[in-house]
Amino acid sequence: MVCSTRIKWKFMTLALAGALVMPAGGWAQAAKKQAPAAAMEIEEITVTAQKREESIQETPISVTALGTEALQQKGVTDVVAIGETVPAVRITSNPGSPASTTITIRGMTQGNPEAAFQPKAGMYVDGAYIAKIVGNNFDLEDLERVEVLRGPQGTLYGRNTIGGAVSFITKKPTEDREIRIKTEVGNYETSKSHLMVNVPLIGKNGFTQSDALGTLSLRNNFGYKTHDGFYKNGLTASMPATPTTGGAGDYENLNRIYNTVALRWAPSKNVTVDYSFEYHRYRDHPTATFLTYIYPGSIQDVMYRIPGTSISIPNPLTPGGLVPYIQKNRNDTAPSNALMMYGDGKNPLHQQRDDGNHRMHILNGAWDVGEVGPLGNVTLKSISAYRSFSYESEQDLDGSPHHIAEFSQRNHIQTWSEELQWVGSAPRVHYVLGGYYYGEYAMQHESQIFFGGINNLPYKNFNRTSTASSRMLRSGN
Repeated sequence: MVCSTRIKWKFMTLALAGALVMPAGGWAQAAKKQAPAAAMEIEEITVTAQKREESIQETPISVTALGTEALQQKGVTDVVAIGETVPAVRITSNPGSPASTTITIRGMTQGNPEAAFQPKAGMYVDGAYIAKIVGNNFDLEDLERVEVLRGPQGTLYGRNTIGGAVSFITKKPTEDREIRIKTEVGNYETSKSHLMVNVPLIGKNGFTQSDALGTLSLRNNFGYKTHDGFYKNGLTASMPATPTTGGAGDYENLNRIYNTVALRWAPSKNVTVDYSFEYHRYRDHPTATFLTYIYPGSIQDVMYRIPGTSISIPNPLTPGGLVPYIQKNRNDTAPSNALMMYGDGKNPLHQQRDDGNHRMHILNGAWDVGEVGPLGNVTLKSISAYRSFSYESEQDLDGSPHHIAEFSQRNHIQTWSEELQWVGSAPRVHYVLGGYYYGEYAMQHESQIFFGGINNLPYKNFNRTSTASSRMLRSGN
């Protein structure tokens, strides 16, 4: 069995440029009048790879940074797209769950969606750590920059960054009024819409002014993405007419809504407080599964060979076995069935799905204290985060309408963290001191059915994990 993914295309706007034809003499005259070429300049890129703002040319870390313009040119709108633009980094969506990703940096990876597992490469949004790979393929339409740090980065980023870290920095609210609308359409009924609104609430351009309150601005991003499935759930002409298919009508469709609300409050020139709330809703179908080979004499072959003997008998589970459902070449149709999963003792039939609801709160604060004697210029920072994610995934993995291999997983994950930083710059040393606390609660319920025609007894696995950890930050150069 293999899981297959189809590449889609979308309509793009084409710009056509005409060629200018000139006589040879005209070219010579134009060359004489041509102004001297301007000296090439290197764009200044500011990063926070070492927990402080500094030029990327002065950062002694293997880091790749992409700014807003580069991200727009490369069409980066989610986490997976970063893996297609940064060298030596691979980010892929998990089979059966487009909402989850696996990040690989320098060969270090961890793709198991179990709630108790921790990634080898860390992922951060505005400094907040995203601890689980389940549901971390965020829709990111309004980014200031992305920083990819190659590991190990345990000194400043913790134990789960042995491969490296991917840090997403979103655009913050400004004191300018701005509205931006973008829409894309394509084949497979593809539609992508994005609305960004930036409104100053208090301040020079706001609805009111107050010297005591400073400035307050709001930035909201709303998006909707949808497309039909790339494969149909059905039977080909060479397959038996019964049993019929069930469950989802197609595979690898997309149906997502997301909204991000951000507030920036600057009560004074030295203090900044940023709050953001993110909501992502997924209603997708998993990838298609094709049956490509059956081991001769196995329980799914036409004739079943009794183990330890040379005796073969007709298939005791499904007459004719699963041989008619073999598809060695890519096809637009793959059969599946509604999953026979037990729930509350009622044995309901479930539709194949990949559904999730993600909520995240991030509160960042920074206070530029200024010169503190021999400690140099000091800035105090706080990063507080809370994330809640509910997820349901159901798949038929045998590539046939029979109950042979079925899998279901339900997760409810809560994580919370607090990080305090003392960032200092003295004449001869730059240093970072701080502390970090992280806690999580995860509940996972798994059901699996194999060869359901024999006993219809599912395998169930119920896990609960609770973790708390802390570490100290210290670095200097």
